[in-house]
Amino acid sequence: MVKLFDREIEKKDIIEYLNSYSDFSFEIKVLNKVISLGFKCEHSGTYKDPVTGVTREFDIRATKKIHDYDKKTLYLCLAIECKNVR
Repeated sequence: MVKLFDREIEKKDIIEYLNSYSDFSFEIKVLNKVISLGFKCEHSGTYKDPVTGVTREFDIRATKKIHDYDKKTLYLCLAIECKNVR
């Protein structure tokens, strides 16, 4: 059950929410971890499904440039779906 406030939402309320176990706070924690591993990231966007034509949402897209031994450039691309299950 959602707790409703009978007053204006304040900065401390937002901080409390973000520090709780919300799905959004979990996405932010994952995003920060992936960035700390050297990935360039996009957070929370939409794309058109090329098969169905339906607009879909993504949580995190991450890309990292990697060089192999033959001096060829390789890219590691991740599509990360975040689920906060407790």
